[in-house]
Amino acid sequence: MAVQALNVIAGAAAMSLAADAPHAALVKPPVSPLADVVALIDRMAAGEVKALLVCGANPAYDLPPATGFVDAVQNVPFVATFTPLIDETSVWAHLVLPTRTYLESWGYEVTAPGFETAIVGSQQPVVVPMYDARSTADVVLEVSRSIPPAAATLPGRTRSLS
Repeated sequence: MAVQALNVIAGAAAMSLAADAPHAALVKPPVSPLADVVALIDRMAAGEVKALLVCGANPAYDLPPATGFVDAVQNVPFVATFTPLIDETSVWAHLVLPTRTYLESWGYEVTAPGFETAIVGSQQPVVVPMYDARSTADVVLEVSRSIPPAAATLPGRTRSLS
């Protein structure tokens, strides 16, 4: 990140974050307000949510009990979690898909640190994966390939991860 910041300061990396810029959508979106989460929980409680995929979060632990998440999640017909460890949310899931930890994973993040330049941070694995787990993106792509209408929308050629 230090090298990227120096490139920005030196003018070697210049990208405008104007709202109409094509890369503006890549910048990490703001965190949803609690009101949005409560609205989703209300829809779950009313039986309006048919499937819930949870990745990178543990709402059963992180949300205040007063939000009613644990009661509401029991009204969702299909809940899947992507997690390297069983947590408080995973115990309510119908399917727990093991993912790699951040130390075993590749990752990218585009941020706008308050000035008119986007910074791309990248991470590479620092340890060899211990188990035969896949990244969340790989699992979603593999499942998408097995659903003909979804597979038809995937760009380019893909290969099986099996």
